[in-house]
Amino acid sequence: MFKVYAADAPPELGEMFSVVDSVIDKIVPVAVLLCVGMFIAGGYMWMMSGGNPEGKQKAQGTMTWAAIGFIFVFLAKAILSIVTNFVSS
Repeated sequence: MFKVYAADAPPELGEMFSVVDSVIDKIVPVAVLLCVGMFIAGGYMWMMSGGNPEGKQKAQGTMTWAAIGFIFVFLAKAILSIVTNFVSS
């Protein structure tokens, strides 16, 4: 997976980005599953709050942060893809 280079031949920038891209490709599905799981947990907390405003607010916070995390994961992937394409070309 990783190449060994002599002292006078450092790795190319495109190769380094491909390693980072492969790591991100493995992390994104796990992050998406965690975001969906937290969103479901927030919905469950909301249903079980029983009209308690404090419980409802906590559930809304959980769902809001799950949605923000979901957006963050896809923005990070998109930005990395754009930078990789820009550097590679």
